[in-house]
Amino acid sequence: MNAEDKYGILHLGIFGSAAREQMNENSDIDVCIELKNA
Repeated sequence: MNAEDKYGILHLGIFGSAAREQMNENSDIDVCIELKNA
C-alpha cells in the first residue's frame, strides 16, 4: 500500500532553507502536504 492509498497524500514537499540546502543549527523544516478530499 502506498502513501496515497494509506494516508490520502497526493503531494509531499519541503521548502525554505532545507529545500535550498541552507540549513543551520537554528533552522526548522517547512513541510507542505496536499491531501485528497475526505
